[in-house]
Amino acid sequence: MNSIRLPVRLLFVLCFASCYLVSSGQASDYITVKKRNGRLIHMYVPGTRISFKTEYKNYVGGPIVKIKNDSIFIQMYDIRSFMTDFGFSRIDTIRTYIDGYPYRDIVSIEVFERSGFVRTNTPRLLFLGGAGYLVLNIFNSIYLKQSLTDKRNEKKLGIALISMASGFLVNKYGAANNFNRKEQRIEYIRMNK
Repeated sequence: MNSIRLPVRLLFVLCFASCYLVSSGQASDYITVKKRNGRLIHMYVPGTRISFKTEYKNYVGGPIVKIKNDSIFIQMYDIRSFMTDFGFSRIDTIRTYIDGYPYRDIVSIEVFERSGFVRTNTPRLLFLGGAGYLVLNIFNSIYLKQSLTDKRNEKKLGIALISMASGFLVNKYGAANNFNRKEQRIEYIRMNK
């Protein structure tokens, strides 16, 4: 009798597991941001946060609820300030709603590539290091009663200014985390027919 129950139970478990896998295997559409050479930079699926600017010049940001029919549906929050009974101002979420945007209306999108400590902090470190070296050199010149226009001192001041300028330029014109139509493209990947 036990030998008959074991295959029936095993068959029941296998049937249940296969039904679960088939029912949960429905994948959602998603959007990717790729470089022109095809390298994937970022992928947006339901549940991830997105922040972008539309062609109508409005900025949108929030968690993605659904991606369907060439549109991104985002959870929006209506946050307002109101006065309490005690006369203080308080901020609270009044309501939430879902708003849809066609992916073709996206003009720029915040794309954050993974980068290490050195790559992200080098411009700041160059600027701060140059500024610190400049201030230290000026204080040393005052303390030692040396001229700022001394030949050796000018060289040190030049190094400090070059370091500050290079840090400023790399920060201003370096690789930004925003979408650039010349270098990147947005693709809509349809998973459901």
